[in-house]
Amino acid sequence: MTQTEAQRFWPRIKQGDNGCWEWTGQCRANGYGSFAVRVSDGRWTTTTAHRWSYAEQVAPIPPGYEVDHLCKNRACVRPDHLEAVTLQENRRRRDRGHVVELDCSQATIPVAPAPPVPQQRKRPSRSFIGPRLRRQLAPATACKNGHEYAVFGKVKNGKNETCAECRRIQYAAKRKGTGHGTETHCPKGHPYSGDNLYLRPNGGRECRTCVYARNRAAYNRRKAAREG
Repeated sequence: MTQTEAQRFWPRIKQGDNGCWEWTGQCRANGYGSFAVRVSDGRWTTTTAHRWSYAEQVAPIPPGYEVDHLCKNRACVRPDHLEAVTLQENRRRRDRGHVVELDCSQATIPVAPAPPVPQQRKRPSRSFIGPRLRRQLAPATACKNGHEYAVFGKVKNGKNETCAECRRIQYAAKRKGTGHGTETHCPKGHPYSGDNLYLRPNGGRECRTCVYARNRAAYNRRKAAREG
């Protein structure tokens, strides 16, 4: 579950001297805290911890403004120790020394909000589900042709199972010539008739021209292997 910015930010704060809230996370070389945030287009970027605290606790920071530490503690993120000022004012305060009276009492640091409790997905009502999902929720008792599995049973069909009665009807149709086995020509176009028709002992049919071609090709392969 993705944490919000507040859930990541506030656990990294501790009480410091003069009532400061000091950042304990990663800091930059200049002493300011560094905090990762996600911008509107989904990319991650880094900002300073005190700027995030001011924008979250006080008000949005106007464009071109900086957040000045009134307590002169760069690790502090306490909102009433911060003030948004222009770049020129921030430089003037740095050069001349700007001292203000601050509240140095130990203020309560905000508690990170608890993560949301994941909601349980409700099982869809049977009155609003389609036939496919209904078959998954309740195993079918009959095939698509209406044959009851309890009466006719099931047979293996590769990795799946199919209706035994449908399989029996399918095989019966083949034996009667209403299915496979009624072709008049082989896949190569040679007729299943006359001297070109070869009947196998099991009743199957084969094209003599194709059989001869397969045998001849196998002989040529064996001959080439011996000579090579």
